[in-house]
Amino acid sequence: MESRTRCCNIEEFIEKGPESFDQFQRALSDNRQICFKIYIRLNPTCKLRKVRTYIILRELSKIGKIFFSKPDFSILDAGEVGLEIELYFMSEKTQLDILKTLEEILEIENKVITQMNKDDFMNLYKKSLSTELFATAESNNDISEEKLSFRGKVSNSIEKTKESAVLDQAKEGIKLEEDQKDALKEIGNIGAGNAANALARMINKRVDINIPSVEIFQSIDLERALGKNNDKVFFSWCDMSGKNEGFIVLSSHISDVTKLASIMINGSDSLAKKINLDNINFVGDFSDLFQSAFSELVSILFNHYSMAVTNLLGADFINNAPQMVVSIGNQLELLFKESMKILESTILVIMTDLTVRELKVKVKMIFIPLAETLSRLLKTLAEFI
Repeated sequence: MESRTRCCNIEEFIEKGPESFDQFQRALSDNRQICFKIYIRLNPTCKLRKVRTYIILRELSKIGKIFFSKPDFSILDAGEVGLEIELYFMSEKTQLDILKTLEEILEIENKVITQMNKDDFMNLYKKSLSTELFATAESNNDISEEKLSFRGKVSNSIEKTKESAVLDQAKEGIKLEEDQKDALKEIGNIGAGNAANALARMINKRVDINIPSVEIFQSIDLERALGKNNDKVFFSWCDMSGKNEGFIVLSSHISDVTKLASIMINGSDSLAKKINLDNINFVGDFSDLFQSAFSELVSILFNHYSMAVTNLLGADFINNAPQMVVSIGNQLELLFKESMKILESTILVIMTDLTVRELKVKVKMIFIPLAETLSRLLKTLAEFI
């Protein structure tokens, strides 16, 4: 399977073979299209380079067409991903638009976007057509089972691998290898990164995320991790249904989430300063305006988190309506068992901090896959390891 020419649709980019030279010429003759060479260097600490490369290809394919790459896409698709990638790209968008798209993707150390004239772009394209590998693909004009697309491998791996052993392990006691932990951290990285971008747009502030942690807790230990005994915590969760089940959770000190809601309402934290939080014991103690802002905040963050995970894994997640409470830290274990119905004695959590340094605000986003979902995720993620 080759990468010489692709449509703007990512599924077609991954799954189709090269388009004809005539199709390339038609695109080149469109005066609205601009030719670019995009150089990308990944952060050396990036452990799942194939995943990161897939995300780069997917996001760029939403705004233009990738016609060929160095190294060749067949090499990238085989998982032989180094730190440096060159993509030859056509789009109606500007360099600034492309830069903004890449800025939202984590673990890119450096990027250089160079506009090319169409003659140079065509000459490079012709050279790419002359390679022996492309000639073989053109003559065969089919794709073997061994060259299934990256996304297809990820989506199909759930059915192709044995579930029982991993599921039994998840139920009896969760034990993870280091490479499995790294893969699960990538879920937190991508999900929370997408949520952080959404939050930054909502409040017009920079939002940073830390390196996600993957922890295995008893429920009481998770309670201690989320809040001190006497802290008032804003706690919201969204249960996910479908083929995969679990929870996305948001936890924050009540003063921090109140600042965010205030900025969403009037662009500053002035309204938050007028609220005596000592008198707040329930979400219903806030005004209707603040309750509406809280609801919008958690819904957007949960949807962006789950959407990123779904796009990455091809998983089937359906978000139900989020729930919100104000709680004392030492009451969270009861909340897990009675309200969220988490009855498993051992819980795996993928936890990431979103920080707005300008406001001194921190929000924890947590993904809790339940036992059967965890077993499916681990098998799917095995494609990336």
